[in-house]
Amino acid sequence: MKGTGASTSDQNYVFVGKPNNGDIDLTVFDGNIYLVGNPYPSALDAHEFINDNPDLDGTIYLWEHWGGGNSHQLQLYQGGYAMYNLSGGLGNATIGTSHPSVNQGGIAVKQPERFIPVAQGFFVTGIANGNVRFRNDQRQFVTEASGNSIFVAAPGSNANNNPFSNYNTSSDLRPKFRFGFDSPNLIHRQLLLTIDPNASNGFDRAFDGYQYDPQIDDMSFNLNNEELNIQAIDQVDITTVLPLHVKVGTAGSISIKIDELENVDPSLDIYLKDALNNTFYNLRNANYVSDPLAVGDYSDRFSIVFNDPTTLSSDSSQLSESDIIIFTPAGQDALHIKKGIQMDINTVTFTNMLGQQINTWDVSDQHGIIKIPVDQIATGNYIVTMQTSYGTQIRKVIIK
Repeated sequence: MKGTGASTSDQNYVFVGKPNNGDIDLTVFDGNIYLVGNPYPSALDAHEFINDNPDLDGTIYLWEHWGGGNSHQLQLYQGGYAMYNLSGGLGNATIGTSHPSVNQGGIAVKQPERFIPVAQGFFVTGIANGNVRFRNDQRQFVTEASGNSIFVAAPGSNANNNPFSNYNTSSDLRPKFRFGFDSPNLIHRQLLLTIDPNASNGFDRAFDGYQYDPQIDDMSFNLNNEELNIQAIDQVDITTVLPLHVKVGTAGSISIKIDELENVDPSLDIYLKDALNNTFYNLRNANYVSDPLAVGDYSDRFSIVFNDPTTLSSDSSQLSESDIIIFTPAGQDALHIKKGIQMDINTVTFTNMLGQQINTWDVSDQHGIIKIPVDQIATGNYIVTMQTSYGTQIRKVIIK
């Protein structure tokens, strides 16, 4: 509770009344924002809630308050909106220094989890005229003591941060990329990219989340001129490009970096592309730090990519499609590589769209048409990397 000024320590408050049970519906209208909350005396599964509410945009926003707790004046406290959808949870932007009038400084440290505890409030946005639907089948018996019924658990706390552990389901093994942005005003914004086969390269309800509280300096994914803090796509490969929108409110240098990687193959290259001079910065090796930037919006300069073509072109000469022909004859379980010109092919490597290396074959002793067995390889898209006498050659193939 804000504004009491009674104590600096945590305090429990008692709700008195009859517990809610059964279906609860609230009217919503397209484009409006609503403050709701878990109405039940048990935890609420955010995934079930999102899936049961097609009239909402599919992202839940939670206010986190971390500074200036002894006043109701807006100027005298600090906070922001954390968010959660089917792609995962994301904390709100943090501010490195407090407002001069704020007595207690601090930063946002909480990241939303799957299960919403009793009486936890959150914001939702309507995308159609309809209802917010609370249902009994969204309820779960997950105690706060278990560490799973914590919708905003602080990273590094003693709570069990795996929200699936009380259920007979597997952990979330989807690759997740958390990119960080640091500004001249000491603002830190984190973006979440999740790889999910149910997503696409366009906007996906419940997987993509809009930026809710833009800062004076900020960064977001730029999807068709929509600003997203959470984005999901179905795969990454060397052709993937994720445009960024950077806003600079105070002239100075910015930094873009990897905050955290979850279930991402260590061999996957991750670059920041600066289109101003067509340069690529390997974010696995070091953070990107710009030259001083003028105040303004940069919507077509920066992007996240997973390949550095300048390195490729300096190391090798990419041959034409007719120089290396890859095909699978009908009725055969082998990929055929036909050389259109005289060359040596030494190794062939298969990599999936998550950047995970599947297998490498030594084919230096094969002459004529090279045959690669693919009967044990799952159907899907793959990157084929060949080490040849003409350098590294890369092709994309589909295994059916």
